[in-house]
Parts: sequence; structure tokens; C-alpha cells
Amino acid sequence: MKKVKNPESQQAILQEMALEISQAAGKVLLREAARPAITYPENLPVSQKKQEILEAVRDHQVVIVAGETGSGKTTQLPKICMELGRGLKGLIGHTQPRRLAARTVANRIAEELPERAGRLHRL
Repeated sequence: MKKVKNPESQQAILQEMALEISQAAGKVLLREAARPAITYPENLPVSQKKQEILEAVRDHQVVIVAGETGSGKTTQLPKICMELGRGLKGLIGHTQPRRLAARTVANRIAEELPERAGRLHRL
């Protein structure tokens, strides 16, 4: 704002910023209202440790979860993040080494949630 000397231009910029902030807040409210019910398959080790993982993700900036193949790390961790409210103000990043794997994971998570893959779960 210091670079903009014209008071009318400053006011226009402030009004535009206020509108963008209001729109962003509205998106957060819509996402909160549309957050699906989250369930966890009881047979997966990650599901059995859900509370411990949830607390670690909530309390620490970096969390490393190690487990056997098929333990639920890939499919359950994004749901734990959703349960914590992550993603309401942005995206939950979930990387996979190949595009096909990423789509398969998105479809699998969507099967476990009452939402279609690619809608709340963008690829």
C-alpha cells in the first residue's frame, strides 16, 4: 500500500482485498458444512492407532508414520487430516510416485467417504 500514493487507488485495493477475504471465509464455511462423515476400517493398523496419529499430526509440524504395506497409511492419513479440519483453508497434499497411483488412492478414499473422487478430493 505504501507504493500506491493515490488515496482512491488505495481505497479500491482495500475494498478488493476485503471482498477476497470475505469470499475466502465463505469458502471455509462451505467446506466445513460439506465435510463428510469419516469412518475408519477397524482392521487396519493405522485405524487402530488413529487417536495417537491424530494427536501427533495436531501437535507437530512434521510427523513420520511408518508401517507395513497395506497398513492403511496411504488411505487413512488423509482422512485423519480431514478430521482435524486440515483442508478447510486449503488443500491436503498427498503425493504418490505415479499419476495412476494418485488416482487409485483418491478413488479408494472416496469409496470410504460419502463423496465422489475429484470433488472434495481433487487430483
